[in-house]
Amino acid sequence: MFTILNRLRGDSEQFFNFPSGSFTIITALVIGVIIGLLTNDYMVGIMSAVLYRIGEAADFGMVVDWGTSIGRIINNDKFWPGVTTLSIRGWYWWALTFAPMAYYGYFTAEQFMALSALLGLAFPLSVWLAKYVTIYINTQWIRVVSQWERGEVIYGLFQDIAFMWVVIHTIGG
Repeated sequence: MFTILNRLRGDSEQFFNFPSGSFTIITALVIGVIIGLLTNDYMVGIMSAVLYRIGEAADFGMVVDWGTSIGRIINNDKFWPGVTTLSIRGWYWWALTFAPMAYYGYFTAEQFMALSALLGLAFPLSVWLAKYVTIYINTQWIRVVSQWERGEVIYGLFQDIAFMWVVIHTIGG
């Protein structure tokens, strides 16, 4: 599900003539519904949806080009350009999303930090893997042509895996 939503989030204006950020709001609503149903607490779902939107909207000043991604928070990525910035952005985005579930005891602190950190690290890993993965889709509804677009699809797959763990963990208790 997130494999597709994460890519559509990047093209809502181009393909659907929706205002910028429309699929981010749709994704936030989907997350809110999933978490609300899993926890049987609509307030946890609403908080997760709102915090997802806030985390996703954070402007890290990124240029969408792997070789030149330099954020305002960390502007000296000597080890691997863009990795630190993308990891922090991914961690911030998902830490906010899952914070209500952790606060209300659906995760331990360790599980919360591990889930957020792994999704943070998966962000730059996805863009790096996109160099080596051949996906080419260019239709009326979705485009996956550039390395960044392939990275969004791969990152969506990581998000799907993470949400499968959340569902299994929450239901299995």
